[in-house]
Amino acid sequence: MEEALQKFFLDLQSCIQCELCVQICPVDAIIMMRVPAKPVTLRSDLYLTKSKMMNNAKIYDESWARGSLLQESHKPIIKDNK
Repeated sequence: MEEALQKFFLDLQSCIQCELCVQICPVDAIIMMRVPAKPVTLRSDLYLTKSKMMNNAKIYDESWARGSLLQESHKPIIKDNK
């Protein structure tokens, strides 16, 4: 991807765990975790900037939902009738 986003924000206050952001991310930068995150007390901690997400990628490696994995699981199963 030559054209990277310069700014990107996720508003965790609005998150309803629907996984839509995970599914449409073209580079698997957004994942759903198996382990609950630590609660935050500052409103600013509810906004994930690009740099925060990059740091999270180094800390949290395992995920139960990556965009490419979810996209693959939603493809229809085609049966071969031979």
